[in-house]
Amino acid sequence: MIPLLLPVLRCCRILCLGLLAALPFSVVAEILPEDGPVDLGPPKTYPSEQEWQELGSELPPWPELNSLIEMEIDPGGRGYRLYIDPQSLTTGKDRVVRFTSVMVSPSGVRNVTYEGLHCGEGSYRRLAYGMQETWHELPNSTWAPLVRDGAGGYRRTLYNHYMCIADEPNNDADTIRRRLRSGPPALDD
Repeated sequence: MIPLLLPVLRCCRILCLGLLAALPFSVVAEILPEDGPVDLGPPKTYPSEQEWQELGSELPPWPELNSLIEMEIDPGGRGYRLYIDPQSLTTGKDRVVRFTSVMVSPSGVRNVTYEGLHCGEGSYRRLAYGMQETWHELPNSTWAPLVRDGAGGYRRTLYNHYMCIADEPNNDADTIRRRLRSGPPALDD
């Protein structure tokens, strides 16, 4: 009896495979109109798919030394002192926090830069440097990844603990200023 069922089972299998193969064509035939293609318009883009574009910014006024906030971060571990100008601090819809930093060497030499931290991307860009109370723009500077150690390690600390805190819903300029003034958090990065 089993040998007689084998040809019937083969026929059923071939018939089922044929129906399954034809199924996509029957669905497509029902979706497409008979009179030609449908114009669906331009493809939709969603916020996560849109290409990021940096917003422009104006250079801030020269920092007033008496209003700077000293940070308890030693850039490069060489006795430098780091200050942030709270009046220069801005946040943009492009998720960039822009600020002026003043680094003072043990001998008193000041390095003044206007920088941006790109929240969510873990990168920074120097927008300008200052000399003799004058800004010099750096229009061709590029975004670079944050580093943990060395002279630029302070940016990572600013990013993680003051300016781009991921779990905080508010990373607006006023909130960041309050964080900067409140002193150092427990640093663990």
